[in-house]
Amino acid sequence: MGVERTPEDERGLVLVVEDSESTNHIVSLALGRDFRVVSAFDGVEGLSKALELAPDLILTDLAMPGLSGDELIRAVREVRALDAVPIVILSGALDEQRRDDLLRDGAQDYLTKPFSIDELRARVGNLLARRRAEQRNHALGRELDGARRAGQEEQRLRTWLECVIEQLPDAVVLTDAEGRVTLRSKAAAALGAGEHPVVLHDRAGEVIPFADHPTVRALCERHSVAKRELRVRADEGRLVPVLVGAVPVLGADGDVLGSATVIEDISPMKELERMREEWASIVAHDLRQPVTAIVLAADRLLRGAEPLPSARQQEAATRIAGAARRLNVMIGDLLDATCIESGRLCIDRRTGSLRKLITEAVADAGTASARCRVQLDDGADVTLSIDAGRVSQVLNNLLINAGKYGDPDRPITVSTRRLPGAVEVMVSNHGAELSDDERVRLFDRYQRGGAVRATLGLGLGLFICRGLVEGHGGRIWVECHEGQTHFHFTLPMPVPLPEAPSAGSNAAPR
Repeated sequence: MGVERTPEDERGLVLVVEDSESTNHIVSLALGRDFRVVSAFDGVEGLSKALELAPDLILTDLAMPGLSGDELIRAVREVRALDAVPIVILSGALDEQRRDDLLRDGAQDYLTKPFSIDELRARVGNLLARRRAEQRNHALGRELDGARRAGQEEQRLRTWLECVIEQLPDAVVLTDAEGRVTLRSKAAAALGAGEHPVVLHDRAGEVIPFADHPTVRALCERHSVAKRELRVRADEGRLVPVLVGAVPVLGADGDVLGSATVIEDISPMKELERMREEWASIVAHDLRQPVTAIVLAADRLLRGAEPLPSARQQEAATRIAGAARRLNVMIGDLLDATCIESGRLCIDRRTGSLRKLITEAVADAGTASARCRVQLDDGADVTLSIDAGRVSQVLNNLLINAGKYGDPDRPITVSTRRLPGAVEVMVSNHGAELSDDERVRLFDRYQRGGAVRATLGLGLGLFICRGLVEGHGGRIWVECHEGQTHFHFTLPMPVPLPEAPSAGSNAAPR
């Protein structure tokens, strides 16, 4: 039953059933601009054409000879092939009960005569758009069901996925639940992805621990692993900077089916960063001399033999000196960050312990000093080979950070712990916990925690802390639990030199 639709004409077919020739003509002209229209002038003719043409929508009057609109609606709804065809009623005023009966019988909408041509077009257009969407959904459902029955869907999706992955500029590695590589892009194969994921290195070139590999973490922790900067070794042996992130692939029941790891080569970005750091170093170096001159001039005004004439001038000179000192600190941070990034950081090691450095850092913590609680064990008295100024800089940055982002009504705790071969320092504060993504990126340049946005500074403090700690051979990290944030860093103990053998021990046997 029904006519075959040609590809050339995808406009909806509307059947207009109206016994008034003038109304039928007006409606047909109004809808003919956007749709194909067929007319019928009574209910019997309308039903016949509906069965023959299978229209996309039927627009019918109610009061017609032979077969009324009510009867036409019921007759159409009894035909399975026409059951989903939208029906719109054209009629004079109807009481509420009559409208409800017609809608229950199968009508979708109604227009009261006289009606607006624009409203007619809009309602017909909306119903036809919905009808076409339903038809597309049904067709897609049948297509997918057929593919599944034929066993072709899985192969089609795999082929599609392979094509997509091959066209991605980044390296992509897919694994099964056991971590075996099931699919990899050409870029990933070039980085060494075979049966197992790509070997990743930290910034120092050391292979990262197995448990810390993003693919392993995604499989074991069952959640996305935020991108972090690592290194892969190229064919010629050089370390290539990359951003690596991973996500688990979960089934409908929540079981881990595998993982997807994305490795992005950031060598061009690192080169831009190098140029930016070089420019920042030049600018910072050139700014330091005039800023220092401003600080000295402001200090002379404040501490001169003769006081400034007015309190307003005194206040202005104080603000100038304070602003210049803050600017000097920012310049120092820029220079330190540049040295860390370029590998030119200078660590002037001397023997010393941490107790005095921690005490002085707490005293210099400004408004946060009164909130600090110091809990030092014997690790604070271990003799270390450190740059006291740089370690103090780390402590000052962490205390300032705790004071800025922590709960102002709760204490800040500074503690030490002696470990095998190292001393650990921990600075803890209460307050909002950091998200997983924030913890990963917190030690990157120009990063800040989410709790405070509008604050002074460049966002280099923790980046510099990491560079200074790693320059000493230690490591720094952050942990959050039970409403507290804990910054940890370690400083290695000197490795004792073996005792020189005695003369007797080297003597040849007699």
